[in-house]
Parts: sequence; structure tokens; C-alpha cells
Amino acid sequence: MRIAARKAYLEAFADEVALRGEHYHAVDKLMGLVRGISERPRATGFGVPGDGRR
Repeated sequence: MRIAARKAYLEAFADEVALRGEHYHAVDKLMGLVRGISERPRATGFGVPGDGRR
């Protein structure tokens, strides 16, 4: 019985570690998107040569 309980505990721990890894990967991906949006140049209303606005 102890071996089965230990095995179940280790499997649950491994699942928790995997979920935590997926969580951090998702957060990194989201932060990359946020950084990408915040680093875009902001529209100032003034045309810049080559920007396609007149």
C-alpha cells in the first residue's frame, strides 16, 4: 500500500510540475505579446515619409 501511495504522490507531483511549466510558458508568451504591443511606435498624427499616411 505504501508503494502505491508513494507512486500516486509522485505522479501527482509530476503533473503539478508540468502544469506549472505550462503556466509559466503561457505567461511568458502573453508578456511577449504585451511587450510587442507597447514597443510599437505610437501614432502622433504627423506623417513620416514612408509611413503611408498623407
